[in-house]
Amino acid sequence: VLVLVTLLSSLAACASVGLAWWLIPTYPVHGWRYFTAAIAFPSFVAAAGRMLFFYESPRFLVSQEKFTQARGILVAMARMNGKRLGDLLPERIPLQDMIIP
Repeated sequence: VLVLVTLLSSLAACASVGLAWWLIPTYPVHGWRYFTAAIAFPSFVAAAGRMLFFYESPRFLVSQEKFTQARGILVAMARMNGKRLGDLLPERIPLQDMIIP
């Protein structure tokens, strides 16, 4: 994993240099602005994807006393793993007693 991260960061650095070499001389007045926007765009896409497709952790939700949301996320996680939450987490035990923040 570390080799892959190192390789991708090296490729990203080379790509950003190439992008700067192309954008800044092409647009002499506003080239640096276009370059900054082009470099920031992947970060905005990643942040939007994270907000749309990732859940808060059940432990965090329990620490915020959002027990219904935490149970819903645990149900979704169990369903993705082909299990039922009732098999893993008895309904009669309160969720806040099972996860200690």
